[in-house]
Amino acid sequence: LDTASIPHFYAEEEGEQHWFLLVEDVKGPTLQEMLDGGRTFSPREVIHIVRSLAEGLAAGHRLGVVHQGLAPKRVVVCENDIVKLRSFGLNLAIGKTGFDLADVEKTGFKQGSALEVDVGEFFYWSPELYQDRPLDARSDIYSLGVIFYHLLTRKFPLGDVEGMAYLNRLESQEPIPPSRHNPWIPDPIEGILLRMLRPRPEDRFQSAEDVSRALESFLSLSRELRTETPATPEPQGD
Repeated sequence: LDTASIPHFYAEEEGEQHWFLLVEDVKGPTLQEMLDGGRTFSPREVIHIVRSLAEGLAAGHRLGVVHQGLAPKRVVVCENDIVKLRSFGLNLAIGKTGFDLADVEKTGFKQGSALEVDVGEFFYWSPELYQDRPLDARSDIYSLGVIFYHLLTRKFPLGDVEGMAYLNRLESQEPIPPSRHNPWIPDPIEGILLRMLRPRPEDRFQSAEDVSRALESFLSLSRELRTETPATPEPQGD
């Protein structure tokens, strides 16, 4: 994968029961660790992170795979603000379905014997992953939109409910406008973000490249984007 946003793959080896991937040792905190530590991000930092992830996703999509597990714990921020997307070797071919929710257990669920998903990742699922429909690039775009939304607001797009109550909103509920939580957000950024989070895949951006180009276009035209003031407001109730 010829992109700085994905760790370099060196080799693959076949064991008795599993394949093994030899990949770059990525050093740095994950986005989840930074968020848990109270780290705030400037608007320009948020857009840099999202554009970097979009470029990494686009590289994977061109090879015919979707990440399908995009979440802050799989995003590493390295030296010089290089953003790396981990676990692109543990993914699905485009057109395959996601998970069977009948396999949900008390603290997570498993697909086969190799992949376990934390219940906290439910917030980053696309509607089609929840509905066990075939996945393509647009599913990853939705998940990236949730990360974008959370970095800007410290909220999730469909409200403060958790678990299955949140998942049940995925099928039809439109996201809450992020400017309701963070009034600094410019209208063009809100428009990009809401388009990433449309319930129907055909209403979203159709490729990760389109997301990256939209953000690049905004940056090239914007004189109002702040570079120092943190984008994230203090947590507050709805």
